[in-house]
Amino acid sequence: MPRPPARRNGRSPAASCQAKASEGSGTTRWASARSDRQWWRVNLGAARQVGRVAIDWETAYAKAYRIETSLDGSPWSTAASVTGGRGGTHVSAFAP
Repeated sequence: MPRPPARRNGRSPAASCQAKASEGSGTTRWASARSDRQWWRVNLGAARQVGRVAIDWETAYAKAYRIETSLDGSPWSTAASVTGGRGGTHVSAFAP
């Protein structure tokens, strides 16, 4: 499956960063402002079952975050809540 298009909130730096979050390269990254309430969204193009999300964090990482799903961009449901993040690779598995 090709990599899906990504979107980010308006507080993040350069718009060119948004595609780097899902392009599969370990040498690029997506960056956000250094504050709470940052978000990143992936449009899979059609309804799909998703039961796992893997995030490769760098030195900067979220200590707490949510993974939310939606069929149409509104409303959103929390699929996983993470607290105590430590960076590195984190895999969140949840019921699709």
